[in-house]
Amino acid sequence: MRTDSASRLPLYSSVFLISAASLALQVLQMRIFAYVFWQHLAFLVISIAILGFGASGAFLSSWRRLRGADPKKFVVFCSLAFAVLTLLGPQFLRGGSIDIFNELGGRDFLKLGFYFLIFTLPYFFAGSVISIVLTREAEHVSRFYFVNLVGSGLGCFLLFATLTPLGAEGSLLVIAAMGAMAALVCARPAGLKWASSIALLLCLAALPIRDRLFEFETADSKYINTYVVDGASRGAKLVKSLWTPLARIDVVEHIEHDKSATIFQDGDAPAPMPAFALPIPANELHTLAYSLLDKPKVLVIGVGGGFDIKVALHAGASLVVGVEINPTTLHLYRDEYKEMTGKVGERDNVELYVAEGRNFVRRSERKFDLIQMSGVDTYTALSNGAYVLSESYLYTEEAFNDYLDHLEDDGIFCFIRFAFPAPRETLRILVMACEVLAERGAKEAWKHVAVLIPKGKKGGTRLGSILIKKSAFTTAELDKLRAWTKSIAPENPHTDTPYLHDEDKDNPFHAYVKAFRAGKAEEFLASYPYNVRPVQDDKPFFFNQHGLLSLWSWFRDEQFIPFLESLPPVKTREALAAQRSTRVGKRVWVALRKDFQTKPVGLILLAVTFFVLLALVLLCIFFPLFFLKKERREGGTVLAPIGYFSCLGFAYIFVMISAMQRFGLLLGHPSYAISITMATFLIASGIGSLFVGLFPLRMGQKLITSAAILLSVCAVLLAIYMPELHARYLAEDFELRVGITIAVLAPMAFLMGMFFPTGIRMLAKQRGLVPWAYGVNGAASVLASVLAVFGAMILGFTAVHYIAAVLYLLASFFLWRMGKGLVVQEQATKARVVET
Repeated sequence: MRTDSASRLPLYSSVFLISAASLALQVLQMRIFAYVFWQHLAFLVISIAILGFGASGAFLSSWRRLRGADPKKFVVFCSLAFAVLTLLGPQFLRGGSIDIFNELGGRDFLKLGFYFLIFTLPYFFAGSVISIVLTREAEHVSRFYFVNLVGSGLGCFLLFATLTPLGAEGSLLVIAAMGAMAALVCARPAGLKWASSIALLLCLAALPIRDRLFEFETADSKYINTYVVDGASRGAKLVKSLWTPLARIDVVEHIEHDKSATIFQDGDAPAPMPAFALPIPANELHTLAYSLLDKPKVLVIGVGGGFDIKVALHAGASLVVGVEINPTTLHLYRDEYKEMTGKVGERDNVELYVAEGRNFVRRSERKFDLIQMSGVDTYTALSNGAYVLSESYLYTEEAFNDYLDHLEDDGIFCFIRFAFPAPRETLRILVMACEVLAERGAKEAWKHVAVLIPKGKKGGTRLGSILIKKSAFTTAELDKLRAWTKSIAPENPHTDTPYLHDEDKDNPFHAYVKAFRAGKAEEFLASYPYNVRPVQDDKPFFFNQHGLLSLWSWFRDEQFIPFLESLPPVKTREALAAQRSTRVGKRVWVALRKDFQTKPVGLILLAVTFFVLLALVLLCIFFPLFFLKKERREGGTVLAPIGYFSCLGFAYIFVMISAMQRFGLLLGHPSYAISITMATFLIASGIGSLFVGLFPLRMGQKLITSAAILLSVCAVLLAIYMPELHARYLAEDFELRVGITIAVLAPMAFLMGMFFPTGIRMLAKQRGLVPWAYGVNGAASVLASVLAVFGAMILGFTAVHYIAAVLYLLASFFLWRMGKGLVVQEQATKARVVET
């Protein structure tokens, strides 16, 4: 079947709409998963989506009858299936979400695999639309691939327009409506038109009742459950819930006693928003630094609910500058609750800004007496990794240098982080402070740091305060810190001093300092049971404090395999609801759980995810390809196409994910980095696809070789100049930083977009191999989305980028082999014709 340009227009429209809808669905599901589960599962959305796309190509390649179907009718059915399944998947989240900080058993991993399959289905049908069009229109693949990528790129931004006014529930309906619209534009028979129109109208008509259609519940271990549902705070009442592109915001008011409130992000990360008139306890950890300062100029990174602002003003700060990355949170504190919070935003000595902390520090020319950062960048609102794997550019050696550059000569930087029984976060900060200060010329860097931790339940998790001073702590200042610890009950101090440089205690803090002074810091770090080495912008995994070998220890000690052999029976929804109700009053916040302290939860989930994905790739992509017999024989071998499209799948995802992470610092927030970077790659790759389609196929092969070499050069140049980009442009306006990001990434993405359509054009004469190649490419991309994180942890993002460049060079070799094989096949075919 051949279509002219006019009749091809509906196909272009459907591909554009379904591409935009599927990318918008990915971004939305990241937000939903971050709230319902933990951020550990949010990044899996990319893997789920690519799995669906790859499986669609594999099935279409295996079933000849589908490849011969009318493409427009096929597009209609698949688009309607996408719309229905987009709304069906969230229904399975009711009352049975996976809580990775509870005991994880075999049933939970089976449930994880089930979720993968359910949430893969919309992407399977979206991918089927694209696969059938690429198969039937292989001669015009460059144009259709361009439309596909541009639609996907624009879909990245859809949620910024719909999520806040319509919430996650309304955004799901909008995405489903786009699927119905994709069906409508291709529907020709009256029956299909009516079905598509009814589906579209139902999606739009359901918007006023969207809250009744979906119910999203958070994991039990999230603090909002302990705080509100289980009554840990008397009189706590949930009064407001907002979906934003950065986080799900919940506001809880305390209506019985103090008339204060708490802001939760994605069901956790509680940010107290106390009434300004209420007194501050003398033993409050946030007041520690003020015992050494008089009327300081203070910078608060991470305003949250304003508790640090209140502490600063009550302590007599002469100037308080607050920086908050989430505009919704700052609006609640500064405007909506301004009466309760003392109208601090209207005070002459208070300045509040919406900005990312590191970016604001770089842009500011002022110096401060105190920079306060209390629990910022906890395990919420992170981009695409587990808490213990998530990148944070606030806790790198480069960041420490930025903070110290903006302190007065006697200024103090104060961290408040989790203090585990076996020190990790607090110890890592001390290690980084000593190394950075020594590099800056401090002769006795260990004298610039102090660590104080409130006493608590033995073996429990607490918050600790780490003070880093630009100059050395004097004896008088250390005495003031000791006096502060005894300010309430002299006979029973409420706070420990695990590290003050004039004391000598038997703990890891002093052990490291002794090793550091003796030049044996590396020996200490190598022998310590947790990873507390300094982190840099290229490997900013501050929260990853477990080694990879801890995975094997967990599998061995927990006897996971025997546990799988004794799985309990699957429970009904009613049984799950009854079990959930019995847990009320027994839930414990994740930060207080032993698993949070000792178990490498993020690494475990990452490893299990990889093997679950590998199993699903074999089942959904390679198993259907087993039935591809005739095409496998044609041309003698499929090794070259397998190598080519596998290299493309791995390389494209490696480059895109590493770019998302590396430009996260420049753009200021993971959500911005994901959307802007992904859109740049997709749209520029689409233009590259359109460009290579203007040339004959043989010329396209030569262009691919040149593109691979240029990509290698770009990878090297980016690695060399990325630090300079940060140094030069991090302090610029957001719009300029976005422009710089696009200008740097677009040329690379343009070159990357030339590879896939060229390979498809080469396989055009073997139409059965076109969706098959699409499936192989998807399989590699699925696994790459997890391997990219492992690679960055071990080698750094720059190394991942280099690996991608090598893969593109290898792809150009496989393309040459493909071309040679096709020439041999054509000669053999001509010879058979002559003989006949």
